[in-house]
Parts: sequence; structure tokens; C-alpha cells
Amino acid sequence: MVNISRILCPIDFSATSRRALQYAVTVSQKFGAELTVLHVLEQVPLATAYAGRPEVNELARAEETVRSQLAVWMAAEQDTQFKLELGRGPTEETILKACEQGRYDLLVMGTHGRRLLDRALFGSVTHRVIRKAPCPVLLVRLLGPTIY
Repeated sequence: MVNISRILCPIDFSATSRRALQYAVTVSQKFGAELTVLHVLEQVPLATAYAGRPEVNELARAEETVRSQLAVWMAAEQDTQFKLELGRGPTEETILKACEQGRYDLLVMGTHGRRLLDRALFGSVTHRVIRKAPCPVLLVRLLGPTIY
């Protein structure tokens, strides 16, 4: 039998990452595993910060706001113990570094399920992470999970 004792679930506060968190909570409860929720605050160049792009405002969020929003999400997940980690830097690198340092048994991530052409043009943090992840990855879409 597979032993899962440590789970990492990166979130970006999208609907997809919320669904991934629900799966991570379920798996952690089934296995009695420690759950770590990771939110990455990317460092934004000063010139970009004034561009008025919505994603820049999202990235500039204070740690207090991240903690309070996650508390709202986790309120629905009764009797679930979790640890919050806030990373800073490029998302892909920060997630992979957390995986390696934490020696997680499972990484649970949301994926938007973009088509191949969209992924080729815009890239995908999730797909770059699964190629380098040092542990099994459970990908969760809004329509259901995908195991890689």
C-alpha cells in the first residue's frame, strides 16, 4: 500500500485551485497526512507593477490578506489541520523548491485544462512543474482529477 504522510497543495485562489485544495483535504484526511498549503507571491518588476494589470494587483496582495482568504476557504473544511507557507519568487521554481525541501509524498495542483495550442503559446506552470516534480502529482480540473 502507498503511504502518504505529507501533502503539498499550491493555490492561487482560482476556482481550480480551490477544487484542488478540496481534493488535498480529502486525501490528507483519508491517510492522516500533514497538509501544507502554499501560496506564491511573485516578485513583480517595478515598471510592471504600475501597468494596472489585474494579475499584478493579485500578486501585490499582502500576506495578511492571503492568510485571511485562506482561512475563509479552510473554514468549510472541518477538522482539517494544515500549515500555510508563503513563497516568494517565480511560481514554478518556488513550488519545486518547496517539494524538494519538504520531501512531500504527493503534490496536489489545479490545472485549467487549456488546449495544447494555448499551453504552447502561453505556457503552463502546472505542466512545467509536473515534468520536474520529485513526487507523484495529482492534477485537479474543475471537471475532475487527472493523475500523472
